[in-house]
Amino acid sequence: MRFQAALRKTHVVLSLLFLTVLTYLVLVPVFNLVHETVVWGEEDTRLTSEAQVGQISLFHWWRILTSSISSNMFYTPLLNSLIVGFGTSILSLVIGFVLAWLAVRTDVPFKGPLSDMAMIPFALPSWAFALAWITLFKNERIGGYMGMFPALSGIQVPDWIAYGALPIIVCLSLHYFTLNYNLISSALSTMDAQMEEAAEIAGASRAYILRRIVFPVITPAILSSFILTFTHSVSSFGGPFFLGTPVRYYVMSTMVFSAFNNRMYGDAYTLALILMGLVLFALYLNRKVIGTRKSFVTVGGAGFRSKVTRLKRRSTIGAAAITFILVITVLPLVVLLLQTLMRYLGIYSIDNLTLHFWIGASDPALADGQPGVVMNAGILNAAKNSLSLAFLTALITSFVGLLIGYAIVKGRGTRISGVLDSVAYAPAVIPSITFGALYLSMFARPFGPIPPLYGTFTLLVIACSVKTLPTASRAGVSCMMQIGKELEEAAIMAGASWLRRFRAIILPLTRKGFLSSFTLTFMSVMRELTLIVMLVTTSTNLLTNIAVRYAEQDYMQHSDAVVLILSAITLVVVLVARRTTSEKIAGE
Repeated sequence: MRFQAALRKTHVVLSLLFLTVLTYLVLVPVFNLVHETVVWGEEDTRLTSEAQVGQISLFHWWRILTSSISSNMFYTPLLNSLIVGFGTSILSLVIGFVLAWLAVRTDVPFKGPLSDMAMIPFALPSWAFALAWITLFKNERIGGYMGMFPALSGIQVPDWIAYGALPIIVCLSLHYFTLNYNLISSALSTMDAQMEEAAEIAGASRAYILRRIVFPVITPAILSSFILTFTHSVSSFGGPFFLGTPVRYYVMSTMVFSAFNNRMYGDAYTLALILMGLVLFALYLNRKVIGTRKSFVTVGGAGFRSKVTRLKRRSTIGAAAITFILVITVLPLVVLLLQTLMRYLGIYSIDNLTLHFWIGASDPALADGQPGVVMNAGILNAAKNSLSLAFLTALITSFVGLLIGYAIVKGRGTRISGVLDSVAYAPAVIPSITFGALYLSMFARPFGPIPPLYGTFTLLVIACSVKTLPTASRAGVSCMMQIGKELEEAAIMAGASWLRRFRAIILPLTRKGFLSSFTLTFMSVMRELTLIVMLVTTSTNLLTNIAVRYAEQDYMQHSDAVVLILSAITLVVVLVARRTTSEKIAGE
């Protein structure tokens, strides 16, 4: 009877529905991936005569962990991933902290533009910085032509600057520092100045106050941003692919891709599973450290006041901060644009400029006859696919996220609500390259009543929707928490059905949150590479993977042009969304 009564509640029905769907789309693929690592595959018959397809075996784990190729295939890429992860986390933390401190706790001018511009690098694909770095610092020893800096300065760039760990860390940091900026600036903005003022009255120096008051208070934000950046960078694909593979500097994500390309699927799945374990361990440490450390109350009931540090050269410092963000945002795009105008790579002269790679027809003497991007049917089709994928995913995910938020908030305090919240967030802790491997292993062949989906647009929509669902569901929960239950209760008393209540009350009151979720998801999917790199085929090409394919064939002008198109689309979407949201707020 209690179960039947519960089924009359809309939020219970929604919870059961989404739990069923998400179990199939999140948990089942994980179990399937584990299964693929402990059975013989058809490709294993090329490696050993002992392979018996479909039989249980630890061959892939032995091959990855203890064989003669373990060092090159696992241990070295793992070490490289850790170097990239920690290096990126430290550098992006420094950049994010400095900018957040200037924007929140000082009297530096241009705070509004500084905060807005700090968001722009995150809107660009992380690997756009890598392509710009190659264009600037490429040396003759790898690839045959020089980048702009060595060609114009006459200074030969060493390999460790042109490729490898250092440029990967720098390029990823210029993208991910925004995560640190957001979290740390939020923590600094809610820190009451009374603690610092009391320390100053007691005679404490500025350095002492920073060390003993400010840093302990914002430590949770620092740790969270550090781990968040680590988990993103350690599983990043684009930057390490462009800047690492030319010098055989492999990380875990690029090794997964390499194993997949070499048709060693069991090895690829095993490496992907290990990478997921690494990310989960990092998140566990983050939760353990923050959960057990001392906490400090920063907002009390006696009033709140933020402390502003007065700078001696505030205009100079403000201009320097703005210039820094302009340089790291505009310079890569300008560099890529200049390379798209070069008829032949490595020749930096006016008479080498051309618009061929934008509007030119097919010319056998250039890029093996590939026409310019505007005239290129393959690129135009990829652009159509990317826009369709981003729009459909954003629409589906934002709407489903709102419904999940409704189910979680209405069932708050119940076990089913807590389970749904955890399962909906689960895709966030799975690295994108691993998530792609999950869906490849599950949908490459028929799975129950579901036909094989590999190579279809449907699989891309499902994969992107599920992977971006955690953000949308968190946005949905946040929106629903702000709606008083008395509004819906009044509608129920008036006899309104759930659909009518949802359409007339919930949707209008959550439109800003829905728009924010839609924008963030659209932007994420447009620039997504790591997730889809193993799922796309020639019939489902997207702008991101086609840029990689052009770069692999050394058609850098086409690759750079595609990246610029991607960047332009994401920036326009972000600006339009911010303006629309601002207009709505002003109108209210």
